[in-house]
Amino acid sequence: DLLQKAHEEVQVSHNDTPLAKGMEGIFKEFDKLFREEGVAAMDPLNKPFDANRHEVFGTVDREDCAEGLV
Repeated sequence: DLLQKAHEEVQVSHNDTPLAKGMEGIFKEFDKLFREEGVAAMDPLNKPFDANRHEVFGTVDREDCAEGLV
């Protein structure tokens, strides 16, 4: 996530500079490596908690969500 945010910020603030082009290359290499290793982003929001895939940092009691949702 931090690499993604840094990449996006550099594209906005330093577009078409050597820094932006270098960050783009780094980002593409990481993306390629992750795909080759079978690593994919998860989107667990509003899905049931799965102890095999998720780690609990804390809980929040909410009346507008079913219990056990991420």
